[in-house]
Amino acid sequence: MTDLTLVKSTGIPLKLPSNLFSCLGLKHLKLSYCCFCPPTSFNGFPNLLSVDLSNVEFERTQFGEFITKCPVLEILKVGDPGKVNLQITMKVDQIAKLVNLKTLSMCLRDFENNAITSFTTIFELLGCLPRLQELHLDCLRSGGAIERIPTTFSCLKALELSQIDLSNVIILSCVFDMIRHFPNLQTLNIKAHNWIADPVPLPEVEYSTTRLRHVVFTDFPGSENEVCLLKYILACSPFLRKIVMRPLWRVTTGEQLMFTKKLLKLHRASTAAEIDFN
Repeated sequence: MTDLTLVKSTGIPLKLPSNLFSCLGLKHLKLSYCCFCPPTSFNGFPNLLSVDLSNVEFERTQFGEFITKCPVLEILKVGDPGKVNLQITMKVDQIAKLVNLKTLSMCLRDFENNAITSFTTIFELLGCLPRLQELHLDCLRSGGAIERIPTTFSCLKALELSQIDLSNVIILSCVFDMIRHFPNLQTLNIKAHNWIADPVPLPEVEYSTTRLRHVVFTDFPGSENEVCLLKYILACSPFLRKIVMRPLWRVTTGEQLMFTKKLLKLHRASTAAEIDFN
């Protein structure tokens, strides 16, 4: 067996059969609403290429210890813990051992303090993953001010940030830093937090050219912080083809029109760039 998908949504979490942990040829594993409880003799899946976990409970072994026993892993996705407590005690140095990782997707809502809880640790982690091409982070926290990052990460081509509080000036600054330090980034998806906070001083932005082609904003409330971010993207992206704007449900037609007028006045480095509201 090389592929296994076990998805459950209600009732008691499914306890995985013990013989699963002897399937050393397993390459793709997807689990939802399960209890991951391997025997003490379990030494990992040496051929596992992808792991997709959502609502999974770890008992006898910590999650970080498990992934370090998957040496050729290329795709790691950890979804929202939801109803089941996902006991994540994974540290940055544990993910850093996954040198073949190409896609990393993580919900950080219930991570402990010794794991990935800030943009600073994210940059530290990226420096250890030379092959990473896609990064999706959900529920980021500011984690205090970030030091200037001297390194660029050339491999990353797709970035998705969900539940981002753009009213937080530290987080907004770090989003700028991410775009600037991913010089070959082509796709950017941002799902904003669904409120409009009181105005805050906008960060000073150091402009640099990007290779962005496609940008999607979801649940945007039309704040000045978003205008600031879009101004940067439009001005620094000569290869940009389209920005898709999906407004927050409570944004009125009049507010959307005012926001659109502001965007139309912004300079565009790409003459082909379109802004699509839907």
